[in-house]
Amino acid sequence: MDTRRALSAAGEGGTAGLRGARCESGYGAEWTVEALDRVLREETPRIGLWLDTTGQTVEQTVDTVLAELGRARVVGAGES
Repeated sequence: MDTRRALSAAGEGGTAGLRGARCESGYGAEWTVEALDRVLREETPRIGLWLDTTGQTVEQTVDTVLAELGRARVVGAGES
């Protein structure tokens, strides 16, 4: 099985800007964009393709992921 993983993370400012533009409150009172971003960047293993998509449109992000699929391959995933 060929497994690929891509993580698209806008920088802290980009995430906060997106959150402000949406009518949602899914983070809850105990979570902030800054805290979640810190955990993502500092505690999540760097497996697959990680992209900082700050300033990219959805179309640009998709184009980047497709162009970098080789870097998104997770070696050993799905093997028994």
